[in-house]
Amino acid sequence: MAMFAPAPAPKTKLGHYRVLSPNAGIHVSPIQLGAANIGDKWASKGWGAMDKESSFKLLDAYVENGGNFIDTANGYQDETSEAFIGGVDGDEGHPRPARRRDQGALRLFVADYEPTQLQYSSNFKRGQSGFLNQASYSGNNLKSMTISVEASLKKLRTSYIDLFYVHYWDWDTGVEEVMNGLHNLVVQGKVLYLGISDAPAWVVAQANQYAKDHGKTPFAVYQGRWNVMERAFEREILPMARAHGLALAPWDVLAAGKFRTDAEEQARRDSGEKGRTAFDPNWERNENEIKVSHALEKVAGEVGAKSIQAVAIAYVMHKAPYVFPIIGGRKIEHLLANVEALDIALSPEQIAFLEGTLPFDVGFPGVFIGDGTSQQFLSISAGIFVPQPRLQPIHSSSHPSNPPTHDSLLKTIQAFKICTERRGADPAGFKLPFKSAPVVVELAPKNQQAAFQKQTDLGLDFEIAERGYGYLQSGEFLVVTSDPRPSSSSRPSDQQPSKLRVKPALITVVVVVEPSDQQSTRGEPTLTPSSSSSSRQGTNQQLSKTVEADLHAFEFRRLGRKRDGWDRSAHLGAANIGDKWASMGWGAMDKESSFKLLDAYVENGGNFIDTANGYQDETSEAFIGEWMETRGIRDQLVIATKYSSNFKRGQSGFLNQASYSGNNLKSMTISVEASLKKLRTSYIDLFYVHYWDWDASVEEVMNGLHNLVVQGKVLYLGISDAPAWVVAQANQYAKDHGKTPFAVYQGRWNVMERAFEREILPMARAHGLALAPWDVLAAGKFRTDAEEQARRESGEKGRTAFDPNWERNENEIKVSHALEKVAGEAGAKSIQAVAIAYVMHKAPYVFPIIGGRKIEHLLANVEALDIALSPEQIAFLEGTLPFDVGFPGVFIGDGTSQQFLSISAGIFVPQPRLQPIRPTRD
Repeated sequence: MAMFAPAPAPKTKLGHYRVLSPNAGIHVSPIQLGAANIGDKWASKGWGAMDKESSFKLLDAYVENGGNFIDTANGYQDETSEAFIGGVDGDEGHPRPARRRDQGALRLFVADYEPTQLQYSSNFKRGQSGFLNQASYSGNNLKSMTISVEASLKKLRTSYIDLFYVHYWDWDTGVEEVMNGLHNLVVQGKVLYLGISDAPAWVVAQANQYAKDHGKTPFAVYQGRWNVMERAFEREILPMARAHGLALAPWDVLAAGKFRTDAEEQARRDSGEKGRTAFDPNWERNENEIKVSHALEKVAGEVGAKSIQAVAIAYVMHKAPYVFPIIGGRKIEHLLANVEALDIALSPEQIAFLEGTLPFDVGFPGVFIGDGTSQQFLSISAGIFVPQPRLQPIHSSSHPSNPPTHDSLLKTIQAFKICTERRGADPAGFKLPFKSAPVVVELAPKNQQAAFQKQTDLGLDFEIAERGYGYLQSGEFLVVTSDPRPSSSSRPSDQQPSKLRVKPALITVVVVVEPSDQQSTRGEPTLTPSSSSSSRQGTNQQLSKTVEADLHAFEFRRLGRKRDGWDRSAHLGAANIGDKWASMGWGAMDKESSFKLLDAYVENGGNFIDTANGYQDETSEAFIGEWMETRGIRDQLVIATKYSSNFKRGQSGFLNQASYSGNNLKSMTISVEASLKKLRTSYIDLFYVHYWDWDASVEEVMNGLHNLVVQGKVLYLGISDAPAWVVAQANQYAKDHGKTPFAVYQGRWNVMERAFEREILPMARAHGLALAPWDVLAAGKFRTDAEEQARRESGEKGRTAFDPNWERNENEIKVSHALEKVAGEAGAKSIQAVAIAYVMHKAPYVFPIIGGRKIEHLLANVEALDIALSPEQIAFLEGTLPFDVGFPGVFIGDGTSQQFLSISAGIFVPQPRLQPIRPTRD
């Protein structure tokens, strides 16, 4: 045999090993064997079970076909999963899927030949006699960790575990305790790599930042629930994992076996086999599961796949690099059929088709700032930003080289969707409060023009305002003042060129079609070179001591009431102050009207004003600065402003505006100096990052902001419209390096739009952040029927900046009626006051930002501070519209009550936590 002869070819692509993650160089199979079914104790629990012989056969089949990556946990099958995987059968051992290791005279086949992953946190002694006190066997704490790892090593009959997970976040143990304890296991040689499962993205980001700052071992893998039907995973976890270089190990990829064809379901019905009922007492598919199964079946037919399950597995593997699905089951034939996923290549159109089967709401903040995979609408007025290189998913080696199609072109148009479900409007019709700006459209480079036209015979006709029609060739640019908006007739046609019509609007759009040869089709994830045609990827815990003292600056509630009892807990939102956005559907005020509103706010005790560098094209800050100087009251006020948005957009004399946009140090420096000048002040009380731009690093941002604090130009720091995990990571970095942390989070939140509550609310509680919600009144859409009729008769209407329809949609009417009912019960004069009171009842340190242009509305909103809502009223308001908490919250809660995952260990008394400030009922 030659010295460098290749290894024998594996039976299947399970033997095509991949690097686990950028932080873990071990080579593993692309599909994991989930071992929750291996063991014989859960047969009666609707889960399924396997005796030892059946378990060994399945393990044998997996390894014989190249598999080497097994996922288990300390409590699976009441400990028999680990025991079977690590066990032996007879003196010579059973020929099970592991290499032999000599231990004295007995040769054992231990599980560590496969990179076996293990999880702790769940009570693995639940229900067992002889363990009366089981509290020590549950949770993330050091004792549970120590007991669990020792027990697992013993059951697995090994000296080390390849990958050791935190099974779920318990909300009781601190990040420091968990990461220090896990790192010690690595140092001791008991564990090689670390992972975390079923935890909020912000916790993982904070933990890995702590590990980085203190020389500890970070998490290398995230495990969580993800499939084509359950996509909450994509909101925060996916971008966080990309930023931290984490591999992804999705479970429930096949929806607990509910992804099946009609024929397969009928066969189960006829045989009586049915299916898993552990999480759902009905083994048959529901309406959504049937819809998704049919969509998978259609795609399977297109790609020539033998099973829809293989398509479902391929879907998640196409969405990100370093994805290693966990696939369970008890049948060898199913195991081998699933390997087909590694040969399936899905087109962008097929992925879009699957994702379009059911609605999916990204929610806040993703609906505003995206996920880093394309340029944000908030920066497009500054210019075309060339994408950063990004890792691409590993695709099947049989992936064809597909030129761009007409559908992929249409899909690539960025029509910045804002509030689509709630507003009930066409996303392409939204207007943003910017001056009219060019639309830049770019197609594939000229060297691909021939293939492009050969495939689709594609011609693109653009209807251009005041310029008739223009033909757009590949590689050429056309600049118009428009918003691309596909007409209903713009479907592909093999017989004639299709027409893509655009409609005048007020937003800038960059359209990019990726060349087909830029994506890696095999091997490890590769970096795509930057080019103009590539797509960018960009509780009960106590207050954080680092910011606890700082929050007193915003704790003016009921401390010095003036006149009509104005309470300093509400911001005056200054987006309306200024005279440049009247034509943008936003509203504007001249200087005199602005001064009168500001006077009324201050005369009634208000002292907290929220503005931004670009509001009303800079006239907001300018008017406020002149007003403060004229009144001589600068030091009596708390002024919050923001940087990140391009505050020179549309202004002549600023041809190159890239320096005025983003989170980077130069943008920060220019912006703060400009804001100080316009506000006519030497310092800013609260300086926000306006939105997360996905380009500047946490280190650059936090170091730059801290320098502004040291220089005396800024007193406190805040962040707006950013993922919770970014904020957690940033504050952990600040804490570890002696920098100034964020003290306030600003974001979109109201009783109808509650995505804020998924990750931001528990993160803010854990980090001691105040909350400054905007859009509390749904852009003025919370109004009574009488108020709407009055607007209709007067012709006043309402704001149309985010929605061209000023009237309420169905959901807004439902919520308004619910608010009206509660207002009647609480004796409130306005439903708007109830909407404000709602968010103030949900958490401590909530300071709503309330705008408007009328003094009477401003004063009416003060009533919110006297409204006491009962838990029943809050539940009634929240029940008006469905709200999906999503993964992981649906499993681990938010830390405000004991988790179902720990109840078998005993009654855990909740930790004390801060309560919202509420008025008491008379």
